[in-house]
Amino acid sequence: MKILSVLLIIVIGSVQSVCSATLDDYNQACVNGDIGGCYKLAVAYRDGEGISEDTKAAKEFFKIACDLGHAKSCNELKKNFMKHRKVEKYEKNCDQGNGEACYDLGILYNKGEIVKKEETKSKHYFVRACELKYTFGCIAMATYYKDNESINKAIEYYDKGCKCGKSKESFTSCKIAKLMKQNLQLKLNSQMLSELSELVGVQDQE
Repeated sequence: MKILSVLLIIVIGSVQSVCSATLDDYNQACVNGDIGGCYKLAVAYRDGEGISEDTKAAKEFFKIACDLGHAKSCNELKKNFMKHRKVEKYEKNCDQGNGEACYDLGILYNKGEIVKKEETKSKHYFVRACELKYTFGCIAMATYYKDNESINKAIEYYDKGCKCGKSKESFTSCKIAKLMKQNLQLKLNSQMLSELSELVGVQDQE
């Protein structure tokens, strides 16, 4: 119990003044060895209920409750916090220049798996993967721009994917870039003909 009290003092020190009376009750219950109180406090930190979201504090309280025999807290640690280690590993590898790791992070943030769904971060990691010559990162950004009807930007990223190497994916990226350029040129030609026809029609009326 003495070790538990020391751990709680360290973690509870981060509790902010915005805590409700309920959170204070959870605190006190946990200090008194009530594993249910520790679990509820961990959930509050994890979800940001009545207090600022704090993954580190949530993990500490889940661990305390788990160590005291709370099965749900043990499952939570295994299910969520082990996954966060995976994210940290991807981040480290991405920072060290691993394009595939950057792409994997982009996928996680795009789908909202393990981490909160964030389009800005997803695009950041896809761009980084592309810069590191990982073809799928370039294709992901090209697809994003294509879906948002930014054709020139989509072609730009398919071109980048084309230059990533001699893989099957790079070859596919080259073909798509070429086709999109041809289609774009056809549209431009069609538009020019339409504008020219309208101009001729106006001159005939004059």
